[in-house]
Amino acid sequence: MPNKREKRKVIRDLRELKRKFERLERSLNQQQSDSSSISSSESSIESEYSRPMQNDSQQEAVLYLRIYPFRNLW
Repeated sequence: MPNKREKRKVIRDLRELKRKFERLERSLNQQQSDSSSISSSESSIESEYSRPMQNDSQQEAVLYLRIYPFRNLW
């Protein structure tokens, strides 16, 4: 039969595991939301290409502004 000290250690270990799991879960949720925002930006860029051509400099500026926030991903 485990004594009080062993029980407390097991409870402490379980709490620590629970905290680690919650952190991993939050991190995964954040990554999923980041990837969905990236894919929505990619689809808007693709739709930009499927539209009739605009003035080249105007189209270049629009694409630059859409891609610029993701420059640190490369």
